[in-house]
Amino acid sequence: MGQPMALAGMMATNTVEVQLKDWFLAKEQVVGTRPAGWIEQRDKANPLSPLGLLFGCTQASLDQLNQSLKRRQIDHAIAQQLQIKLAWLKRDLPRVANLPEEASLQKTAFRGRAIALMNTCAQAAVIAA
Repeated sequence: MGQPMALAGMMATNTVEVQLKDWFLAKEQVVGTRPAGWIEQRDKANPLSPLGLLFGCTQASLDQLNQSLKRRQIDHAIAQQLQIKLAWLKRDLPRVANLPEEASLQKTAFRGRAIALMNTCAQAAVIAA
């Protein structure tokens, strides 16, 4: 196995490259192949592409967190605070999306903030459950 790939947000999942030897997979079982480096190129071309997924997972985590707190009759402001952070990200998205291509670092940083919030919300939901 190789070292974790250097992609924004992917370090959190410890995505690695694997090379298999003498492993047979029938052609009809192969979903697709891509050349080395394709994900980095796609990532650079559109760093905001996964935001719908990220925002959806964040909201689902917040929903679960709210349900757990309500079920346990815990009155805590964490869910509201995290919901406000999500609202701020959504508010700032149009401005970030309209930045020129040269601002890819800013777009990637924005995506990183969205990933960090998603992870925080998921962890809070798991802890509350």
